[in-house]
Amino acid sequence: DSGNWNDDYALAAAMLYRATKKENYKTQYYSDSNAYECSWPACWNNVKTLANLYSPSGSPQNTGVAAHIKDMASSKKMSDGYIRVDTWASLKYNAALQFLGLAYDKEEGTDIFSDWAKGQMSYVLGNNNGNGGKGYCFVIGYNEKTVKDAHHRAVYDSESFPNVNGQAKHLLFGALIGGPQETAAGYIDEASNYEETEVGLDYNAPLVAAAAAHYYYAKNNGTDEEKAVQKTIDTTKVDGIELRSLSSDITTVTTYDILRFILGETDLDKTKADLNNDGEIDIKDAILSVE
Repeated sequence: DSGNWNDDYALAAAMLYRATKKENYKTQYYSDSNAYECSWPACWNNVKTLANLYSPSGSPQNTGVAAHIKDMASSKKMSDGYIRVDTWASLKYNAALQFLGLAYDKEEGTDIFSDWAKGQMSYVLGNNNGNGGKGYCFVIGYNEKTVKDAHHRAVYDSESFPNVNGQAKHLLFGALIGGPQETAAGYIDEASNYEETEVGLDYNAPLVAAAAAHYYYAKNNGTDEEKAVQKTIDTTKVDGIELRSLSSDITTVTTYDILRFILGETDLDKTKADLNNDGEIDIKDAILSVE
């Protein structure tokens, strides 16, 4: 519980006004001025700055967002350039600021924060002085610089959290860990160091938002090289999930395997697995199985 719902209400009203142009949503947005003050990066318990960014008034009010990001980028800057808003889960706030900066540029038609945001994302993905100068990638499994020992039971195949470090059995692919309390050089990749190695849905949410914002910028304003590496996945043809561990090769799990698990039938007749009767066992059948 964030302790206050007014900021969520204001953000919802702002987006509904944008979608419908109905004046009642605009009125509701302005019913509490504290609900959209720029006070903190967007996170699960505070979306005031986001509510400000998408205010019904538009550009004049959005200047507060730019000032807020610039203040954070200055006052929270570590010795190596990393923006650390808080010592616990520092990376989720860093990613949120990246998103806010790029979203601001999109809204205002400016290019104030793109280079800064790219620098921060580069740091997150391994361009830092962690791991004895080799660099740490804080998105697990993204590249060879990846951190490994996330504070998460699934990493260790354990129902209770083990008091071990450096014995991870699996990589929690795609998870954003909490991140450095100071700089990457001081980061300790151990599961017991939970302030830095913990993971969470509210950590990954701003990472996805930041990644989408970077993609949008690169696609529309990036260099030819940046545009060339952008890829689009055809979701209608997705029929496999990669499961990886530290001790085995990639295992491809097909939609048929997923359906056997969901439906609880070890020897599922493939004719029964074709739930929409289109002659193929694909992601559409998996979706139907959980509806």
